[in-house]
Amino acid sequence: MDVELAVSVDAEVERDAGGTVRGYRPYVKATPLDAGATRTADVDAELASTLSMRLVPVPPERRVVGRDGSDE
Repeated sequence: MDVELAVSVDAEVERDAGGTVRGYRPYVKATPLDAGATRTADVDAELASTLSMRLVPVPPERRVVGRDGSDE
């Protein structure tokens, strides 16, 4: 599965009770890149990232239970 994403980094201002800026909390935003995003968000398709992944089933962990019902 391939997904094209527009990724941006921004920061939120952290203030104390008196209103003094104490720092910035960074965060990352990822938006799927499609025709709507390029029109409404002014996203440059040349700066987009491509995320490639493979989804596979993972079997559940095997648990061995003793005769008395406890985990071994």
